[in-house]
Amino acid sequence: MISNLSRRERSLLLILFLFIIAGGYYYFIYSPNQEKIALLEEDLFSAEQALFRDKMRIEQFPQLEEEYKEIKWQIDSLYASLPDEVRVSEFLDDLEQIGRRLDIRFQVFRPQETEEPSEFYGTKNYRLTIQGPYDRVLLFLTALEEFQQPLEIQFISMSVTGDEGWVNVQTVVKSYFLL
Repeated sequence: MISNLSRRERSLLLILFLFIIAGGYYYFIYSPNQEKIALLEEDLFSAEQALFRDKMRIEQFPQLEEEYKEIKWQIDSLYASLPDEVRVSEFLDDLEQIGRRLDIRFQVFRPQETEEPSEFYGTKNYRLTIQGPYDRVLLFLTALEEFQQPLEIQFISMSVTGDEGWVNVQTVVKSYFLL
């Protein structure tokens, strides 16, 4: 039957056969796998991005490790400087020593309510009212920064008194202690 066909008809039949095979491959094999290929390419792109981010983190690791050690050292030294409990009388004695040395008069020293403690430390506020020469009061406030335990000045109000060069200072100081 094929032998009865002309050469031109056989060539067209061969081309038609190849088109049928190519069409069948496209519709039955390639096209259904196209979605899978697209998903796999997307997964590959995501994995490459994650790999790039991880490489960047690995490159930053020594720097982050140094920063971590520095911060841990700072926290450890801060905890070492915190007292184990609230020592109001010792705190007052230390303040009075500094005040006597600088000729500062204490008008009010009043411990206030202890604030809600955090996980590791608690705080205690003190209301102070002091009087003294302006330059001595500044030295006193500076001395608070160099105090043995960490302190934070929460509020400060300064007014001039009747004496020449003297000021009246009202402040709230927060102290920290370990729990």
